[in-house]
Amino acid sequence: MTNKYSNYDFNHKTYLYKLKDCEYYFDTLKLANLLEDYLNSCDSTDYKSKHYNNKFYGIECYKLFYPYLMSIISNSDQFIDLRSFVFLIDHKKIMLLRIQYMLANNYLPLKIKSLEDEYRKLTKQCERILLLAIKYNNTKNAEIIDKIVNYLKLIVTNDFSLTSKLLDETRKLV
Repeated sequence: MTNKYSNYDFNHKTYLYKLKDCEYYFDTLKLANLLEDYLNSCDSTDYKSKHYNNKFYGIECYKLFYPYLMSIISNSDQFIDLRSFVFLIDHKKIMLLRIQYMLANNYLPLKIKSLEDEYRKLTKQCERILLLAIKYNNTKNAEIIDKIVNYLKLIVTNDFSLTSKLLDETRKLV
């Protein structure tokens, strides 16, 4: 049985951007819209639909891991491609930096500082998955993939909850 998540190729393109020499500002409305898009797995900016076909957006991206990991179990000669897990870690680190910036520049109240700690824990959970994937590649022990799947389920729940909290706080700024 196939679905839109099966046979997903993680070998996708990487885009590099050059910063323009201009003054940047922090747009809380745009951040709120993007956080909402992330949670709803949609792209209200239409950027994705203009530049990508059949790609996944937001929290929905986690669903791509499950069939991919199951395909690894069914073909024990295959190694886990670590790049997607590194990308996941990078995403969490960027979110953590965004929260730290918002706290440091008084966009978020200090009472919400616990959000920073929780995102740090979320980042550590993603790093743990990467380490488990490396361990699987060295041992080919299928039980490790079960651990990865369980961590992913926990991470999805935590990510949704934390991003919802950040969205609620960001909406107060708009």
